[in-house]
Parts: sequence; structure tokens; C-alpha cells
Amino acid sequence: WYRKRTDGALIVLGLKNFGYNNNALMLLPPQERYEYRVRPLANIEQANNFALAAIPREHYVDLIEALDDEDGKVSAFTPGGKIISQDRAHLTPAGAAYMADVLESHPVLSPLLNSGLEQINRNSTQSE
Repeated sequence: WYRKRTDGALIVLGLKNFGYNNNALMLLPPQERYEYRVRPLANIEQANNFALAAIPREHYVDLIEALDDEDGKVSAFTPGGKIISQDRAHLTPAGAAYMADVLESHPVLSPLLNSGLEQINRNSTQSE
């Protein structure tokens, strides 16, 4: 339906989720806590699967797929040990930085990011 409304590019970002209860994670010993992986909530996975069936891959970024392991689990912490989401849905500043690093090389987003950087570089060269 969006093709009828615009000729512009459209990229849809899927939902993200970092488990059911972060309080339980905080009770784990630190080393175990930072390595523990959680399963996203089933309704979030279902919504992403529905979107994948309805939206062409070249227009959809499955955020959970970008983060999950072979068992479908995601970390609640960045590699540096910072919590990604305190409420399991919204990103902390450290979580946002981590997601940006992960998504920078995503096949749907990297061309867009690279073209944006090229435009910024052209604009800065023209203004000199």
C-alpha cells in the first residue's frame, strides 16, 4: 500500500525485546549476568514473523534477528557490560550505541547510511 502513496524508499524496523524480567538478571553473579542470554517475548517474535511475511526483505530490518544467537536468544547487556534496556523495550544510551554498531553493517541499512555519509561529505566539501 505504501507504493501507492510515495516513490520514496521505505525501511521498516521490527520490534525489539530483551526478555521478561531484568530483575532476575540482576540477582545473578556479575560474570554470569553479562553472559546470560534471554528469549524475546513470544508476542514480539510473532509480530516480527508477521512483518517478515508481509514486507519484502529489502524493506525490513528484523532487530531481534540482528542480535540473536542460533538459539534465538539475545543478550541483555552490551559487550562492555552495560544494560541494553532497563524496561526490556526502550534502549539505554549504552544500548542505543550498541544497536547502532550492530545495525551499521546490516544489509538493508548500510547502503542508506553510506549514501547519507557521502551526502554529508559532499555538502561539507561544497561549503569550504
